[in-house]
Amino acid sequence: MKVHSKDVIYSEGDHADEIFFISNGWVKLYIDINQGLGELNLNRNLVPFNLYVAGSYFGDVDVLVNESKNMRDGTAMAEVVTNLLVLNRKDLKQI
Repeated sequence: MKVHSKDVIYSEGDHADEIFFISNGWVKLYIDINQGLGELNLNRNLVPFNLYVAGSYFGDVDVLVNESKNMRDGTAMAEVVTNLLVLNRKDLKQI
């Protein structure tokens, strides 16, 4: 899967069903520090908290550990043109 600079791969709260492996490029993971403010949450305020580079993988915790919650706990965004390999939950369980 090819994504371009500033493309959102997934957003906080999305259904978590895939693990991503970076073949080239890099991806930042962000959290919304305004999340959970209820009616006061008028604007998203994304703060980066992790950087993944070629050879890294991400999204695994949401798929493997948080299986009961099954939601993304952050927003993943490509910082440059990035090529990803994608493994979904169904294929992972077959392996």
